[in-house]
Amino acid sequence: MAPVTSLPATDDLAWTALGVLAVGLLVAALVVWSRSTDRSIVALAWFFGMLVLPILGPVGYLVDTRRRRRLAQATD
Repeated sequence: MAPVTSLPATDDLAWTALGVLAVGLLVAALVVWSRSTDRSIVALAWFFGMLVLPILGPVGYLVDTRRRRRLAQATD
């Protein structure tokens, strides 16, 4: 019988950290999205993008939201 191999502890910790990071980013982005007053098709696309792309979606949304806020403040 072949021995059972498992991932080294460092790999396990890295995947766990990546999973926690993905969930944390998703929660933060969904909170910001839910508090937004924008209910356009773009906001809906961002919502589904956050769900489909676990890390890139929330990061992209948070960066885009911050950029839009800066532009809105600059034009006021």
